[in-house]
Amino acid sequence: MSHNELYLRLIKSFPECSPKLTEFPSGSFMIDIKLGGEDFVIEHDREKGYGFSKVSNATYGCEGADKWFATIEEIERYTVDQLKIGRPS
Repeated sequence: MSHNELYLRLIKSFPECSPKLTEFPSGSFMIDIKLGGEDFVIEHDREKGYGFSKVSNATYGCEGADKWFATIEEIERYTVDQLKIGRPS
């Protein structure tokens, strides 16, 4: 799965979360997600993998991720689970 596919799947499944994709020339990307009054982000780093962060906890850049995953499928499962319960941790 590509990051574009992940982004489109999040839009389809969780339109109320207003996912927003930002792509960088390096090939990295961020997907911003709003849930209630909180903001979250999925980030990609070529060395670290896929990160999930609460924006309020994150520094800008992937070093701020709260949780890391090796594959895009793992970050998708985690994100979907968190959005379904309504409160990412």
